[in-house]
Amino acid sequence: MIWFTFKKMLLITMVAMAVVFAGCGGTEQSTVTKADRQLQTKPVDLLMPDCSGSFKGKLDEFIGTIKTVVSDSATRGRTLWHGCFDGSPLRTLIWSPKVDFGNLPDSVRANDQVASRFTEARAMGTVKKIEQAIAITENRVAGSGQLEALEVAAKTPNVGRAILVTDLITFEADGIRLAAASHADIKQTVKRWLPRLGDGLQGVQVFIVGYGLDAGSSKAARSGVELFTRLVTKAEGQVSITKDLPADLVVGGGGR
Repeated sequence: MIWFTFKKMLLITMVAMAVVFAGCGGTEQSTVTKADRQLQTKPVDLLMPDCSGSFKGKLDEFIGTIKTVVSDSATRGRTLWHGCFDGSPLRTLIWSPKVDFGNLPDSVRANDQVASRFTEARAMGTVKKIEQAIAITENRVAGSGQLEALEVAAKTPNVGRAILVTDLITFEADGIRLAAASHADIKQTVKRWLPRLGDGLQGVQVFIVGYGLDAGSSKAARSGVELFTRLVTKAEGQVSITKDLPADLVVGGGGR
């Protein structure tokens, strides 16, 4: 009788533990699946360095950032488009190179090790092409068109992530003078630009790297963070504004 009671209690305990662990595992799986699903339905990554006259010379400091973005996009089998922007990217930006890292030859895809080496080599080649594209990009329109760059991203189909490498000191038509901007000025600028984005940034992860670098004033840097945080958030996107690219490429939000 005692042995039967012990076995019964042991069985009840094991069932209870199984339920608890299953519940925990289910929650974690649900969270991961939700994040992965969001990127799977939007397979395009945009890498958009600021090639304006005031920032292009600083892009050498962000080669590591470019390599990380390309490598991450390649590892995930995503599609990467690169476009350098000046004062009016709506008129001048050209996507080059454009690489679909998920598109592998059947002979390569059949072997995991071969596929891994192939993808790594392709990523390295893509970085070189991006460096070459930056070098030959002419500053056709003076200024820094970060607001228009967001508009371009919003009008590009299937974008899941947009990575802008820029100091965020915008100088463009219908923009704002950040060094003298009040909170009311920033809100008004957001109100003016939001309709131009439509629903194109909805659910998009926007990374802005390099904010405030050699900005004319700390006031301008802070205003840039406020402007683009408000604008992307109002457009229902997610935004991370940092000096350096987050190591895990996770949107953290706010300026750091």
